[in-house]
Amino acid sequence: VALRRLDDALTAGDTIHAVIRASAINNDGATKVSYLAPSVDGQAKAIAEALSLADVDPASIGLVEGHGTATPVGDPIEVAALTQAFRTRTDGVAFCALGSIKSNIGHLDTAAGVASFAKAVLALKHRIIPPTVHFEAPNPLLELESSPFFVNGEALPWTAGPEPRRAGVNSLGVGGTNAHVILEEAPATAPSPPPSRPWHLLPLSARSRGALDDASRALLEHLEGSDETGIADLSYTLRVGRRAFAHRRALVCRTRDEAIETLATGHGPGWVTAEAPSRERGVAFLFAGGGAQYPGMARELYEGEPTFRADVDRCLAILDGQIDVDLRSILLPEAGADLDALASELQRPSRALPALFTIQYAQARLWMSWGVEPTSMIGHSMGEYTAACLAGVFSLEDALSVVCLRGRLFESVDAGGMLSVGLGEEALRAHLGDALSIAAVNAPEVTVAAGPVDAIERLHRTLEENEVECRRIRIDVAAHSAMLDGVLDPFGAHLRTLRLQPPSRPFVSNLSGTVAGDEVASADYWVRHLRETVRFAHGIGELLGEDGPLLVEVGPGRTLATLARLHPEWTPAQASLTSLPGPKDDDDDAQGHMIGTLGAIWAHGGAVDWGGFDAGEVRRRIPAPLYPFQRKPYFVAPPQPHDVSSTEEFAEGDRIEDLARWVHQRVWQPLPPPLPRPGALEDGVLVLVDGGAAGQDLVARLEAAGTSPVVVRVGPAFEVGTDGVAVRPDHHDDWVRLWSWLATDEGGGLPGTVVHAWCLTASGDADASPASREARAFWAPVHMVRALEELHPGHELQWVTIASGSLAASPGEGSPEHALLQGPTRVVPREIPTISTRLIDPGVLPEQPAARRAIVSRLVDELRGSDPRVRIGYRGLERLEPSFIPVPLDDPGPIDGLADHATVLITGGLGGIALSLARSMAERRPLRFVLLGRAGLPPRDQWSDWAARHPDDVKTGRAIREVRAIEALGSTVDVRAADVTDTAAMTRLVSDVREASGGLDAVVHAAGVLDDGPLLGREADRMRAVLGAKVAGARALDAAVGDTPLEFFVVFSSVSAVLGAAGQTDYAAANAFLDAFARDRERRTGQRTVSVGWGAWRDVGMAAELAGRASYGGGDDEADRGDPLD
Repeated sequence: VALRRLDDALTAGDTIHAVIRASAINNDGATKVSYLAPSVDGQAKAIAEALSLADVDPASIGLVEGHGTATPVGDPIEVAALTQAFRTRTDGVAFCALGSIKSNIGHLDTAAGVASFAKAVLALKHRIIPPTVHFEAPNPLLELESSPFFVNGEALPWTAGPEPRRAGVNSLGVGGTNAHVILEEAPATAPSPPPSRPWHLLPLSARSRGALDDASRALLEHLEGSDETGIADLSYTLRVGRRAFAHRRALVCRTRDEAIETLATGHGPGWVTAEAPSRERGVAFLFAGGGAQYPGMARELYEGEPTFRADVDRCLAILDGQIDVDLRSILLPEAGADLDALASELQRPSRALPALFTIQYAQARLWMSWGVEPTSMIGHSMGEYTAACLAGVFSLEDALSVVCLRGRLFESVDAGGMLSVGLGEEALRAHLGDALSIAAVNAPEVTVAAGPVDAIERLHRTLEENEVECRRIRIDVAAHSAMLDGVLDPFGAHLRTLRLQPPSRPFVSNLSGTVAGDEVASADYWVRHLRETVRFAHGIGELLGEDGPLLVEVGPGRTLATLARLHPEWTPAQASLTSLPGPKDDDDDAQGHMIGTLGAIWAHGGAVDWGGFDAGEVRRRIPAPLYPFQRKPYFVAPPQPHDVSSTEEFAEGDRIEDLARWVHQRVWQPLPPPLPRPGALEDGVLVLVDGGAAGQDLVARLEAAGTSPVVVRVGPAFEVGTDGVAVRPDHHDDWVRLWSWLATDEGGGLPGTVVHAWCLTASGDADASPASREARAFWAPVHMVRALEELHPGHELQWVTIASGSLAASPGEGSPEHALLQGPTRVVPREIPTISTRLIDPGVLPEQPAARRAIVSRLVDELRGSDPRVRIGYRGLERLEPSFIPVPLDDPGPIDGLADHATVLITGGLGGIALSLARSMAERRPLRFVLLGRAGLPPRDQWSDWAARHPDDVKTGRAIREVRAIEALGSTVDVRAADVTDTAAMTRLVSDVREASGGLDAVVHAAGVLDDGPLLGREADRMRAVLGAKVAGARALDAAVGDTPLEFFVVFSSVSAVLGAAGQTDYAAANAFLDAFARDRERRTGQRTVSVGWGAWRDVGMAAELAGRASYGGGDDEADRGDPLD
């Protein structure tokens, strides 16, 4: 709800939906019998106070929108309070409708009052009393028959009475707050007067191109859906009632139908789409020296723009007596005038120059009245007089006297000619001889020669014979040539009678091609200006550049705007615009053309003063389409089973009852070589490499492919050097500084592709420590992504990781730490859709350079290809894709090879899954179990009544019951407490177990921490805890066991390593590590080492606890033991 003082709203022409006559609020909480109990007196006082402040008769209230919660106590009290307040001034019955929006949408809690307010406002606006839906009969306790109120079950027309329509809104707070508002229909307003202009500018803007297109569609639908939309008021509303965002569009139209046509087709008068820079764009005025003038130019501006008309009339009044013709009759020819004769007359310099100056000066002043103030100016030849006059060098009277004298002098010299040539200045000078001069350098390859007619004709023939493009300029004067030498003295003599001033606004000099200084305040400068070369190409070059101003040619035609576009430093980002149509342009309406250019200036980020544009206008703000918010769902969807490449797909949640079908094995399928695509990697590449040979080869091959990658290496601190950037992989601040630097000009802009190759290794490379490999494989991607999203959210990025051993594609190869990359690369795209990932495992590259470079070349082809596969492995040059096939399991028992009373160490031993496993093993044979937990169990002498004394500690109670059940089966249980991530503690534990039990026969690592959360909101310590239990725990156990001969070493992993569910970056990485750890340990030790990738268990385990499914009930039932879900 937007509130404004009524007088201000009327003055501003706002659309008023309703008027708040008065409001009152109180709180009777201290006098009520209880916190929740409503009070008649307190409510009645608030209503009566609002009526009194509004100074209205209750009988004039036609609708009360009540609090109306439909409670048996609250509703009767509310009606009684309303009746009590109304009865102070009226005895009327059933004259006021009573309703509640809660019958439509329910109770909106703290928003209930404003919803009621909106309903009452709309009822007043549309003059309809809405029905109370579902109403059949009133509650008898309301006693409506003796009250001023009735409830309508159908919509009723709200007929006018002797007073304006009025409504009351009642809203009550649970603690005793009572509020009442008196509303009145909006006062009648006179229709908008006819607009002063036939053309209307419709600007649109948004934060993105997609939103801008949606805004255009919304405006089109708005116009198509309403025949009553006043196009002038709509233009006013869009200009002054909407904030301007970066993505902008504008169009001009005369009617609603023209606007619809332009919006529907995407082209039409003034249609422009642009992206404005973050800072306001400057504007440079360009003034031509002649050639585009024609009779009637700017007529529509003279007729429709008072500011322009006043300045033209002022110039014509000054010119009266200085020229021997009525210039007004040429500029504003009467109907039926001979336009060809007038055009011929306007070719004479004594007419053309003052006419052109007048239009340029008046239009520049009109631009400035609309807020388009030039930050710089440049004129071409005579056009520099206009720039100098606007800069204060000449007074208007003096400038016109100089222009008129120049025109008369031009007509006094011998006839000459000018030739525009498609050559640079020096190349043309070689053809000139002594008779001709370089009159102007208009572009680096467009130069003008001037001199006697016969010499110009000879030059023309010579150049055509040499196939040099050239054309005659339609002028009989050899301007800026030696043919003017005879008029320089009288011209200078007149200038010396004038009082010239240094420029107060910057403009570029034709003589130097740089910004003019105090030299332009001397007569000698303007004498030289008449005779010497016009260096427009140099001057326009001063204005061009990334932060340069918009270029706006002032006056008729597009000569200078076109020349600016010919300059090699000009880009479309620096718009070159025209202010008036030329003599042959199709859009011959001067006012429509200029308003269209105003829209283009605004669209490109130039400043516009809408107040100045609307000076003298009386317009209203009317309802128009609001901002088209780009709504996106941010629901983190659960993983789908088909994300795993498999020969079988299962419906989500299906349980496979046949245990023999539980096991799947990864296999590698051959693929054809990648196909590079043209133009790949053109959006910038950031490559993370170390100093090894493989990394050097990768950078060299990327450069050979035509890219200029930014190289990032591991270093002791963040540093930008000549050979790239150094960062610390596990320091978040370094990544923030990297992305910040990349966004600068020095950094080259944000890359479209990141190649993470810190884990690419070759034979002979120095072996990094596990901690270093972990930092590169896990913490670097985590910080890289988080820093990017903090600074540049939504930036689209292709992230390709090349990591030796990350997928164990080659037999005998595999790096548990590099496998950590599977977590971020699988999960990040699920949480951040603008980032796509690929993981490529080329194995350890050969040491021999030629073979190594052949594989690197294949990897660069992967980067340049369009293959959608996200997991690729290599065995040499053989390209492979992983998939999964079911493997029949004849005997799924986990204790093959164990003898009776063998010793089994289980970490995470007091968790639901570990206890279920131990009990299952104990049912097969008696064993000695060492169950390792974080905190252990209480002393055994406290077990008997533990549950009774600690009813809330159900997990400990369950663990005690399970241990007793295992021991009842004939096994022994030794419960220990220790930190599984502590290598020293694990070494002591294994030593104690060997000494106490005579050996150690098997290890089951079931410890884990499940603590899901989106990556961008994760704390590093929480991720370390998730990694630690599995990663550091496995390392510590492996080191503690050493060369102990084991029957098996089992680690409990998860299918999250393959599925990569959203919210599980760390958990998926940790389990991928365990899978690789098992392969690596079996290869190193020759002992049977198995990783079991469990899905979620039912009733027990971390996932069950997280989902609230964990069962801790007493007894030996199967539900208490738990089963895997899949």
